[in-house]
Amino acid sequence: MFYMPVPSYCLIGYLLGVNWSSSCINQIFLLTNSFRDALTTISPCSLNRETVQHLERIIPFTTEVDIKTSYAEIYTNVFSKFAWHFFDVDPNIDMETSLPVTEIIVYKRNDKEDCSWLDMQRSLEENILEDMQIDISSEGWAQFFGEYRGPRRLRCNSVPPPSGWIKLNIYGIGKAGDQQGRYSGVFQDETGILLGSYSCTIHVDDNVIAGLEALRHGLIRCTEGKPNAQKLIVESDNFILVQFVNRRPEPKEIIMSRLKEIFGLMERITCVIYHVYEEANEAARDLALRDERHNRA
Repeated sequence: MFYMPVPSYCLIGYLLGVNWSSSCINQIFLLTNSFRDALTTISPCSLNRETVQHLERIIPFTTEVDIKTSYAEIYTNVFSKFAWHFFDVDPNIDMETSLPVTEIIVYKRNDKEDCSWLDMQRSLEENILEDMQIDISSEGWAQFFGEYRGPRRLRCNSVPPPSGWIKLNIYGIGKAGDQQGRYSGVFQDETGILLGSYSCTIHVDDNVIAGLEALRHGLIRCTEGKPNAQKLIVESDNFILVQFVNRRPEPKEIIMSRLKEIFGLMERITCVIYHVYEEANEAARDLALRDERHNRA
């Protein structure tokens, strides 16, 4: 829940932008000044362009509940046209296409004023895909994705890997009550063909540790040629796990002991790992939870 009285328009744009996926935005309850009113009063300058784009495209999926406030001046100045905002985006709607562009615009630093946020994201994606065609070590990729999030389209959609790469989606969930912990992984080639999958139980409580076991299992399979992946993209919807593998925060000793083996395996192949939203990781998530439901039945 976000409480934002009389916010900067840019803050509204940032909030929507970082949650621009159905799995994220549908969980938000926002108490702020009316979106519809904002579109009639917002200045059309380039600074507000991205906010306007987000507002125009999210309003059809937004329910506004107006809040009546006192007519005292102190309240009307701050809480004028105040409203609850609830979002209901169908999971089948591709929010990537709800911000359409006709072409990718090459982003240059000195052109920032004339380049929208979406154009920058598309350009970033193009640059990353180009870099994947040259030799960059696993450590080099860890340095990049430890500092920067991947392009929005890759985070929100299940996209086949570029030529010469294999993709592994992993998922892990710790035990809770009588529910066993589980982990899973799904391999996919550049044409989108399933190359193999795995799922198993694990007796740990921590989701990160369960996810790391999914990664370890997948890396071992790659080094054994099942599948034969010399270049591997790993996607996980556990942001903390991704940060640990990309060597950002200092993990606890129990996690570090598992990471040491993973780092050793990653030296044997080129491996990229980045965070994706739940809808881009459905294959691995559904595999783990499906097997868990089957076992309970």
